[in-house]
Amino acid sequence: MFFKDDTPKNTSREILLVDDKSFNLISLKDRLEKNYTVHTAQTVKAMLEIIDTTELGLLLIDINTPEIDDTGVIDLLQTEIQENGLRIVFLTSAIDKQTINKGKNLGAVDFLQRPFSDTDLFGCIDFHLETEKPESSKPIILAVDDDAETLKSVNWLLNRDYTVLTLPSPDKVKGILKKTTPDLFLLDCFDIIPVVRKFHEHRETPIVCLTSAGTADAVAKAIKLGVTDFIAKPIEGTLLKEKISTQLKHFMVVRRLREYNKEQ
Repeated sequence: MFFKDDTPKNTSREILLVDDKSFNLISLKDRLEKNYTVHTAQTVKAMLEIIDTTELGLLLIDINTPEIDDTGVIDLLQTEIQENGLRIVFLTSAIDKQTINKGKNLGAVDFLQRPFSDTDLFGCIDFHLETEKPESSKPIILAVDDDAETLKSVNWLLNRDYTVLTLPSPDKVKGILKKTTPDLFLLDCFDIIPVVRKFHEHRETPIVCLTSAGTADAVAKAIKLGVTDFIAKPIEGTLLKEKISTQLKHFMVVRRLREYNKEQ
């Protein structure tokens, strides 16, 4: 998410789809209308009329809808967020800094990157229409990077499904690890890896390295130190989520096997 979702709770299961392309609206409505009350709009004017007359729980809007950048439209959406608990999820084919900034201006709490599966679609909608998962049920991810924008992007991309801890400097990693036990690390510095691996409970914890560029020697060194995967900057959201999901699933299997062997 862009920010912590502090909007008032809204129990409405009515959804407004906004896209200037008829095909996108029809196909998305067909996927949703069995589970939700769905409204559609192809223009900002039609969107505003529906918002004004309907108690909506969620707005799904194509980020490139014409006139969406208008200051008056943004101000109205911000008012709806504050007063009526409207949650906004934007739809996009690509995630970059410009797209993220547009989403922030709208007050969006999440995004869906096309093409998205029904699992991602319904998971996202249900998450924002229902009570949020308790933090204690989410895997913990510790992200360390000296680039503030990268940390913001990581937090926003992952916050829906994980408890994300971010550090701009490796100096405080030891202190964090004495207080909490992450289930996965996102690190931009190879020097931190030995520090993590010295903790007995983190000898097998997944470490995904964030890297702008890497030579074969650097990659080999990182693997030798215990890195389990890499992701290149600028971060591609879908790929990051897939890598983290894969690593956590593998780690959970390893953890269960280890606990089983201890019991025997």
